Amino acid sequence: MASSPKIIVFDDDPTGSQTVRGCPLLLEFSSPSLAAALADPSPLLFLLTNSRALDAEEVRIKLTLLCRRLRPLLDQLERPWLVVSRGDSTLRGHTPLEHDVIRAELGPFHASLLVPAFPQGGRTTKNGVH
Repeated sequence: MASSPKIIVFDDDPTGSQTVRGCPLLLEFSSPSLAAALADPSPLLFLLTNSRALDAEEVRIKLTLLCRRLRPLLDQLERPWLVVSRGDSTLRGHTPLEHDVIRAELGPFHASLLVPAFPQGGRTTKNGVH
């Protein structure tokens, strides 16, 4: 088993994926596309859900389907993996719904961290103040 994990990023908006290169970025989530992206040697995989533009029920349905397609592929993956649910630093979007769906379908996880910060943009949270 490979020692470095495959980091799977559920990205709610295209701005996050614009900052990376050299990794698969999926806009559609068929099982063959997911399998090919997981097999890519890059340690990073971006899944652009664009969920910030959807209503809550659409998000629940889309993420549930995506996770259910992903789960059997992760069970066969010959390396560790971890999930990042990337959202807006000001918590726009569907917090905590996205996390809850991903955790229910792909968890349990050892830890969940909520980090409302964008240091490069001067947005951090300290002592409960954002």
